[in-house]
Amino acid sequence: MQHHLIGRSLSRGVIGVASAIIANASAADITIDIDDFSASGGEFQELFASGDLAGTLTGVGVDVVLTGSQNFTWADDFTIIIGSDGSTGPLVQAGGFSDFGALERINWINGASGDDGTTCVDAQDLTTPVVPFSVSIGNGYASGGNGTWNGTLTLFGVNASDSQDPVQWRVEDGGNGHWYQFELIESEFCPRAEYLPVTAARGAEPVSVLSESENDFLIALLPEFHPTYSTAILGCVRDEEGGWRWLSGETWGYTDWVGSQGNTQSQPTAVLYDDSSPFGPGWHDYPGECHDDTVPNGLIYEWSADCNGDGIVDYGQILDGTFADADSNGVPDICDQPGGADGILDVPSEYATIAMALDLVPE
Repeated sequence: MQHHLIGRSLSRGVIGVASAIIANASAADITIDIDDFSASGGEFQELFASGDLAGTLTGVGVDVVLTGSQNFTWADDFTIIIGSDGSTGPLVQAGGFSDFGALERINWINGASGDDGTTCVDAQDLTTPVVPFSVSIGNGYASGGNGTWNGTLTLFGVNASDSQDPVQWRVEDGGNGHWYQFELIESEFCPRAEYLPVTAARGAEPVSVLSESENDFLIALLPEFHPTYSTAILGCVRDEEGGWRWLSGETWGYTDWVGSQGNTQSQPTAVLYDDSSPFGPGWHDYPGECHDDTVPNGLIYEWSADCNGDGIVDYGQILDGTFADADSNGVPDICDQPGGADGILDVPSEYATIAMALDLVPE
């Protein structure tokens, strides 16, 4: 099963990591292509940040060839560092001559040469499996010169997480207090039919963009899961008259169409591109009611409900423990009861007619 750069993942060309992650779904392993990765002695580049990986790391493996070496950097100096939560040193160091203070250290069984073309091929189990907080690769000979490697590395027992942690656009930062979460989708997705029910199942709604500042916040929210740019399907569709509307019911106003985008009647849905897009950051219309699974994409959940009227978005109060959410539907339990948080069956704000409200009164 191919995972198209899920999560924050790989630096875009900075270190030359190739643009694919191949995951064995049954074994929950990730193999990452390494393409002309270069690092000087003691230099590391983060591949995965905290939250990007799911599962427990049980082992690590490499299959790399040294294609360039300076000042005694060897093939087995290709090093994987598994980071901790910061309370200790690294959890694991695999490879490298120098000691970076990890709780567990693995030495590759071959690759002890600085000659171009030297291979380092090894896979080892961890003595103590760990939940990785971050994963970085680099040159593990701190006194060495630049080294360049090609090949693959494998992380056993983990898989890429499909979604970010929820993020609040805080009022003190000029935001609206809403919570947002990006989730990668790897199958066909039809916004008009699916966006509302998918987000409602989590107590959220399809993302709507009402201002330039919100647009900028959402662009920054997009994780790096594509080799050159990242995208998210917007929660809007064309209406029957050919205009656009937000599925959440928000008033259509602000737009960020790139060039002539948004004007083609045959393109009924829209996508948000980030700053790295060669097409320009902003909104692009899309030619189908459904987005196919040949190109990775994502959607964004937005939580704005405040069922008890205290001025704080409910979802944040679930996250901080203020309210219970026993059924994990993204709605506080106190708001799931008939009449909402105050227990009063309000007509018509909550129920259209008195009869509908009375139907919910216990006998």
